[in-house]
Amino acid sequence: VRLDAVVCQGAVPFGPWLTITGVQGDHLITSLNGRSPEEVLRPLLHGPEVPGEGHSMAGIFVDPTPDHQLQASPASLAEAALGGRPSCLVRPMHSFTPTGELVLSPLTPGRPYSVGMQLQLHCFSAEHA
Repeated sequence: VRLDAVVCQGAVPFGPWLTITGVQGDHLITSLNGRSPEEVLRPLLHGPEVPGEGHSMAGIFVDPTPDHQLQASPASLAEAALGGRPSCLVRPMHSFTPTGELVLSPLTPGRPYSVGMQLQLHCFSAEHA
């Protein structure tokens, strides 16, 4: 039996999985599933799938496998403990630009958002923790 460490941040996923199809810099998603992020997300953010009260955030699924040789750093060891399965990094969504792009907090230093990453909305609250 294998057990992996899991951290729960009080975030519950909701809505469909979406593919990031356009990015700019380290904090701007320009398209989801080939469409404007605002056009895709606004109905989901105000729809019946939202699981209760809380803050809606973006869950970005990333591959935790390091691209470099394993070093004895805390981050590398944590990545190795996950066994290579996708990890969900939950980030605040700040706003939509006037042209409908999504402004959100950067992922991590040295790991920008990229085309092909998967996004799913999460509702963050104390009641979900």
